[in-house]
Amino acid sequence: MKEKIISLVLLLGGFSFLFACATSLNQYKAGSIDEETVIEVVMEHERAWNANDAVGFLATYHESAKIEIGCNGQLFSKKEFATYIEQLMSNYPSVKLVNPSIDVSGENALVKVISTEMGEENHFFEIALLKENDQWYISHETCN
Repeated sequence: MKEKIISLVLLLGGFSFLFACATSLNQYKAGSIDEETVIEVVMEHERAWNANDAVGFLATYHESAKIEIGCNGQLFSKKEFATYIEQLMSNYPSVKLVNPSIDVSGENALVKVISTEMGEENHFFEIALLKENDQWYISHETCN
């Protein structure tokens, strides 16, 4: 029993260290104008969620976006996702996206982040974006 407690304490300490050293979205050092714009879209995505702004949150998605709910692999259209948004926001009223990595290639970008809801659950997200009419939109969002 004592070994389990020690293991648990070490594990929790490791997670605390990870998030104490985490890079927030606004600390990300963009290497290009496109990276800067992409991180701004992802920051707006996070801000809208935390403000319980469903309209603003959904506005960050492209009309043809595919979005995974609950890390179960099932993808939903933006319109389908919109029917779940209020319930999801009430279940997870606060999220923080940390440790972003961004790869921009032409009109496409891929952002990898860790999402922490209320500081208790951690998920790895891949957020694909596409540039259309000089505007970046989230086109695909999955959870690992």
